[in-house]
Amino acid sequence: MGIKSMTGYGKGISVSESCDIKIEIKSVNSKYLDLNIRMPKYLSFIEISVKNLIRERLERGKVDVFVDVSLKKSQYKPKLNKELLQGYINALNAAKDEFSLDGSLSLDHVISLPDVIGTEEDDSLGDTAGKVLMDALKAALDGLEAMRMNEGQALKADLLERIAILEEMNREIDENRKDVYNYWYDKYTARVRELLPEGFSDERIIQEAALYAERSDISEEVTRIYAHAEHMRQIVNSKTACGKKLDFLCQEFNREFNTIGSKSSKIGIINNVVRAKSELDRIREQVQNIV
Repeated sequence: MGIKSMTGYGKGISVSESCDIKIEIKSVNSKYLDLNIRMPKYLSFIEISVKNLIRERLERGKVDVFVDVSLKKSQYKPKLNKELLQGYINALNAAKDEFSLDGSLSLDHVISLPDVIGTEEDDSLGDTAGKVLMDALKAALDGLEAMRMNEGQALKADLLERIAILEEMNREIDENRKDVYNYWYDKYTARVRELLPEGFSDERIIQEAALYAERSDISEEVTRIYAHAEHMRQIVNSKTACGKKLDFLCQEFNREFNTIGSKSSKIGIINNVVRAKSELDRIREQVQNIV
């Protein structure tokens, strides 16, 4: 399957002798699958089947489904109320006999009698429309999935490029950390020389520099960032849904860079942390739109 975007659009059209149906599906990013279906009420009997098919095909996203039906024949057919008509006939015949009335009951009279001719839904039309609707839905889902896959490939290329950028920044941080002892030694030496120009003990400076070098050691964080980058690359190249996994890794990246920033005083390291977090924000924006 590979990376898929949650943003997409698909349209499906299916026709029959009794109706034409057009379905449009739009999807945007969401933590879960959020369905909103708009269809005529007389097709509500098939709504569960529609939802089930969408759930089979889509894992996440806010999905809006619009169903447009053009009927080629009425959804209702006439129905004769035989019991009511027989009641009218009996009553009219009784009135004719009792009051010696002339004339006979005609079709015109029957049509004009209240509620003798009614309507009922044409079940065959609903069954046909249901099948046509499902065919249109499958076509719309195919189009939506194709667009989400295409956009997913673009997201994949962008993420792989940004992962490489994070790795390069991490390498620069790694290089800058290697002379951290000398950094603290020179800093303390300059400060003590300023305060005690008559002389000072180098041994004390060595101890303090070693202590701060240990406290500001970021080798573990750097190692974990390398591991996170490789893990993210593997996930991006996998064939399964990965949006939630990538979002979790982004949180882990952020935690490691924050720790490095809090431990380090070197301008070179701090600048790379700021740049890395800015790049990480861009990655998270992309990840939010991945299934």
